Amino acid sequence: MMDDSIKISIIVPIYKVEKYIGDCLTSLSKQTYKNIEIILVDDGSPDNSGYIIDQFAKNRQDTIVIHQENSGVSVARNTGLENASGQYILFVDPDDYLEHDCCEKLADAASHNDDNVIFFMDKSINELTGKVIERDVGVSHKLDKSDIEYIQFNNIGMNYRVAGFHSGTPWCKLFNRDFLIKNDLRFTPGVVKAQDVLFCTQAYELLDTAYYLSYSGYVYRINEGSSNIRFNPKIVEGTKLLIEGLGEVADKHKGNRSFETSMARVCLKRVNFIERLYLFNTNKQVSKNEALRIYKEYLNIPAVKKYIRFYKSSISDGAGDRIRAMLFRKNTIGLYYSIVHRRYAKGQNI
Repeated sequence: MMDDSIKISIIVPIYKVEKYIGDCLTSLSKQTYKNIEIILVDDGSPDNSGYIIDQFAKNRQDTIVIHQENSGVSVARNTGLENASGQYILFVDPDDYLEHDCCEKLADAASHNDDNVIFFMDKSINELTGKVIERDVGVSHKLDKSDIEYIQFNNIGMNYRVAGFHSGTPWCKLFNRDFLIKNDLRFTPGVVKAQDVLFCTQAYELLDTAYYLSYSGYVYRINEGSSNIRFNPKIVEGTKLLIEGLGEVADKHKGNRSFETSMARVCLKRVNFIERLYLFNTNKQVSKNEALRIYKEYLNIPAVKKYIRFYKSSISDGAGDRIRAMLFRKNTIGLYYSIVHRRYAKGQNI
């Protein structure tokens, strides 16, 4: 008989997903494992998403609906966590869905393992073509501290598939709720991009072991949206929080070159991103002087100044990144800023 003593709280942050939320909710309602709690957090969605989840929750004893002012996905997930009562937490994005036996497989794995995090595999579906990408699930196995550190520094460097499963997202992981609560692990409000990476990296720092379940139970929907960078002033402040948070983790591995080079790579990626967002974005809404001030402020973040000198360019990098690597190696951020300043004045990219 199935052991249904383990309660799983499924947290779904919801914002502008009326097109997809039905599939997600249907997959939750059809779980073969019944000792679940569904927590739907409407983050002030302006479309019909709030209405849809209210209708879904009617006459369902296992579902909690929370409506809040729009505060971002980090706050929405935190709200869900604060209202969860299960021994384990499963995060699901509202445009994705679960296989019907997902919670059953996870509950069984949790009943046979005392690890605080259980990883499992995802599959992808392209919403335009309907093509499903299956992944090799491999063999279930224990992860030790060295495995976790390997995942960690790759996570910092934005390389998420080194172990097969997606390590940089809260989904495809079953978290022990007590582990999250006791360690005050929360998503950082204000981190607009890569808040998932920061949360996961911070969680992994506290693990000695974890478990990988060879099972593909999460369906990730590939939304083919625009890749254009939209001007958003919140991104810069969020980027500071991201780099500072990742830097705090890397600081605990002082002298570990893998962590140092991973931090250098993420710092450079964000340098490049802010250049494109603030300096060379035709849609920017600030003056040149203000853009340069913001850019210089980012370059002077202590974690950036500390780690960016470890950046090493690779053969695949363009000329601009090779120039950056040469300048950063000398730790001459001031000189680099001067070069960018001059090229920006002429409307040229570096």
